[in-house]
Amino acid sequence: MTQRPAALEPLWKRIARAPLGADEAHAQGLLAEIEAGLAGDPAARLLAEPRVRALIGGVFAGSPYLSGLIRRDPPRLVRLLSSVPEEHLKRLCEEAAAAAAGSDTAAEVMARLRRLRSEAALLVALADLAGVWGLEQVTGALTGLADAAVGAAVVFLF
Repeated sequence: MTQRPAALEPLWKRIARAPLGADEAHAQGLLAEIEAGLAGDPAARLLAEPRVRALIGGVFAGSPYLSGLIRRDPPRLVRLLSSVPEEHLKRLCEEAAAAAAGSDTAAEVMARLRRLRSEAALLVALADLAGVWGLEQVTGALTGLADAAVGAAVVFLF
């Protein structure tokens, strides 16, 4: 059996570090809330992984914005942790570039782009905080998504 290169492994398997400062009791309470939101989802087992718990605990301790993204959509967290981040980002950029297609109103385009922005923000932050991506990859990811979103807006307007 051959091993996959690290770059093709899902995000959770590549976690190299976690943010410091987690309030253990607070993090455990929020993790329990997330686990309840994933009841019956076999992929939720990822939350039992110590490195994942440390990463998410650090996020809960240090970022109300990212915490809100996780709490509003627990399946998204599991989806991102289970994905190969480079491949997932590529799909998000493709979706952003195509956001104007099939949209009849600016509100539809804006809603699609906001959803993609939220998912990309969480993906990039997790990859950054976990030590999966370095500064160049993080800024490249943010720039790529911004370029695709602006392109979609221009296509829709003109």
